[in-house]
Amino acid sequence: MLAKNMKHFETYRRIYLSLALALCLPLSGCFKEPTAAVSYGAVSYIDEAIASIVVNGEGGILGVYPHAGGAPNMCCVVIPRHWKPGLKATIKWQMDGHWVRDSQGKIVVKDGSQDFVEGIWKQKVVDIPEYKEVGGFMINFFPNDEVKVLVTNASAGYPGYPYPDPDPNRCWDGVVNTCKGK
Repeated sequence: MLAKNMKHFETYRRIYLSLALALCLPLSGCFKEPTAAVSYGAVSYIDEAIASIVVNGEGGILGVYPHAGGAPNMCCVVIPRHWKPGLKATIKWQMDGHWVRDSQGKIVVKDGSQDFVEGIWKQKVVDIPEYKEVGGFMINFFPNDEVKVLVTNASAGYPGYPYPDPDPNRCWDGVVNTCKGK
């Protein structure tokens, strides 16, 4: 008798487990990790302007002058509310283009319009370092296409920002970019 009851118990247990699993699977989407949409900004430590920045396939309208940048003011990058190991971001950026110039340095005009050559696109997948609280998403561009990101409530030039304030006087005389190559 006990063996017969155990067999029925095992059959019912399998049925209940199957039903529970079938009911829980559609709900698994309800247990997604909480996220936050945060503003992003960029800081440049390089001698060329950046025309456009895309983060994880979103954005593309933020430009940064050489050795300049600032607080996050573009919307938005979606990040997990709580950092986890292995978190990465894909940063894609377009270098500033240039006007075609003749041997005297004057902008070439063809068929009544100036000839502009767009800058090249570059891309890197970078680690997002640990953050304790949600803040702005800052992208830092260094020489040799090195890119570092961080989630922070600090801005370049202020306490708590891990990188130095870029020197805006390094490349600008107030209006013209005086960096090498421009």
